[in-house]
Amino acid sequence: LRKTAVRAPLLATCILAAAIINVALLLIFKAAGADFVNTVGVQVGVANVLVMTVVPLLGGFAVVAFASRRNPAFLRIGRWVGIGLALLTIVMTAAVGFDPLGFIGLALMHIVVAAAIAVGLRPATR
Repeated sequence: LRKTAVRAPLLATCILAAAIINVALLLIFKAAGADFVNTVGVQVGVANVLVMTVVPLLGGFAVVAFASRRNPAFLRIGRWVGIGLALLTIVMTAAVGFDPLGFIGLALMHIVVAAAIAVGLRPATR
């Protein structure tokens, strides 16, 4: 196994784990009283959370897997760019005006996605 190899089973596990954790966070925060409706009136539900968790991870992992076959440095670059984007987009969540508890729940979901990227694109140990 090359140090830069992308491992599909690990990536799939990271995507699945992030989706499950984010849906659980949504349900926990809703039970705690979070509104999850922004100032535009858009309601965040399970389907939104699943799409906004799975699609970016799947797309990002696919791009990094393809690019790292040609240049192994893209694995490291993709890892840090992905983590950065997942964390920086918390600002967009703040900008659309969710209630404080809803914002905290959504921010935690972004952190879960960043963690999935960090684990999924970590260098192989052997």
